[in-house]
Amino acid sequence: GWWGHYQLTYSQRNQATMERSLVLSIVILALINIFDSVSNSVVGPSLIFYVTEMGGTKEQYGLIMSISFLVGMVMMPVYGAWVDSNGNRYHAPYAACFCLGLLGSVVYVLAVVCPRGTVGVAMIFMGRLITGMGVAGRTLAYSYVATAVPFDQQRTTLTIMSMTRTFGMLLGPLLNLLVARVDSELILSRHLGWRVPVNPNNAPGLIVAASEVALLVATYFFLVDPPSSSGKSGTRRGSGPPVRAGLGDIWNAATHFDLALPMANMFVV
Repeated sequence: GWWGHYQLTYSQRNQATMERSLVLSIVILALINIFDSVSNSVVGPSLIFYVTEMGGTKEQYGLIMSISFLVGMVMMPVYGAWVDSNGNRYHAPYAACFCLGLLGSVVYVLAVVCPRGTVGVAMIFMGRLITGMGVAGRTLAYSYVATAVPFDQQRTTLTIMSMTRTFGMLLGPLLNLLVARVDSELILSRHLGWRVPVNPNNAPGLIVAASEVALLVATYFFLVDPPSSSGKSGTRRGSGPPVRAGLGDIWNAATHFDLALPMANMFVV
């Protein structure tokens, strides 16, 4: 009757709304991937000059270059455990990682006003370390896809997500070229005389800070949390009990050649 037709129509409208929300969420996740790659590649070309400007050495540059990746690797499981413990909700972890990224970028930019030498280099180091803590949360995009996207569409979605990271890596150096001739200052307070020089070395930090703010706003308004985790998932194959990896399994994975070699190239070579 008319009631059954109304229920069917309402269900179809609700399903269409959910699909549009999911597509919009995937777009937000793609933007997160792009800006994540941009934040690394836009800083890289000028970092060596920033470190030497502040009186640092090449060895200190190498340490600063790798610290964001190292601390990010350590923090990734923390964000994953956070999502698992709060019912598959992503807004709070994402807000935390964007705020950390913003804080790290601000510290990175302000390092230029510190005394040259140990203090200035330490500020750059702290900025990159805090940024790395925030960047680690960007990997949540892949767990979101695994829980929210139907299984038969996950490969396509993950491929698109990987493409967006590559696009961000290409975009970063181009943005760095745009600030190559920047020579200005950021006036924090005219009365107190608080001015921050902005040059090609610390200007990339402003780009990263702006992207963190944009992502924080976009995620808050447009990212839709997937269904709460209840031990079962309609997007995965198999109906067996969940399997937890032990320390031995994690060690075997970490020491596998396919993972150990890239890690050695990143942190040792």
